[in-house]
Amino acid sequence: MFAEPLKAHTHGEGKLTVVFERGHLLVALETPAANVMGFEHAPQDESEREIYANALATLKAPEKLFELTPSCRLSRTDVKIPEVGHEHSDDEGVHEDGDDHEGHEGHEGQHMDFDATYDWQCADQRQIKMAVKLFDVFPGFKKITAEWIAFNRQSSATLDASHSTLLLAP
Repeated sequence: MFAEPLKAHTHGEGKLTVVFERGHLLVALETPAANVMGFEHAPQDESEREIYANALATLKAPEKLFELTPSCRLSRTDVKIPEVGHEHSDDEGVHEDGDDHEGHEGHEGQHMDFDATYDWQCADQRQIKMAVKLFDVFPGFKKITAEWIAFNRQSSATLDASHSTLLLAP
């Protein structure tokens, strides 16, 4: 049995990985659940269950999260339903949190992450413009590290609410 390496877990931050090749656009989003729900423990009551259900429904609707070049058509969405993460001690260094642990009372050491992948086919292969609307939809996001490979080049950028568009072009 192989252990999965521990991911850094920073509230307010997410990671976007984008690959564009031969008209195929694959986007993978990794984020702590706190960014999309405001908490990261298993839903405790009806209100939290509703927040969880709404977050999941929104993540399964990429047209609410990304605005793409009109020639791109969604072909597949996959959202992994998060489970409460492992318990850990503070000396493991897994949780890098600049916030004041709001929402953790009684749930220390529990972490949930959402992982979602979106797959589009794009007829126009000259360039892809992708507006990332995650900051508007989920105010818990403060910055997103975006890495992409397109047109045989790779690059990266840090996105925030004022700079949230990627242009993939040769």
